[in-house]
Amino acid sequence: MPAGHVEEGEAAVQAIIRKAREEIGILLKAVEFAYVMHRFEGHYRVDFFFKALEYEGTPVNMEPDKADHMAFFPLNSLPENTVPYVKKAIEDYFLRGRAYGEFFV
Repeated sequence: MPAGHVEEGEAAVQAIIRKAREEIGILLKAVEFAYVMHRFEGHYRVDFFFKALEYEGTPVNMEPDKADHMAFFPLNSLPENTVPYVKKAIEDYFLRGRAYGEFFV
């Protein structure tokens, strides 16, 4: 799942389009807002999650130094090593129909 910070002068949608190209080699053609999370893990963050509606290309791992591989998984069997706040966001959105969540450590 592409992730990263919004750069100065960039909108959140522009950031996810950029990060998808940089991290998984696809061009997002259409996205929609899916979920927002307020979290604290030593510092406060607000994370925006978007759903890809249309894209060009085949997703590939463009950052092998950050992730050993990339794969799609059924929602009911996400890998054990899924980042906890990302797992919560996925489950909240897809399994519980929620658009907002909090994660505090």
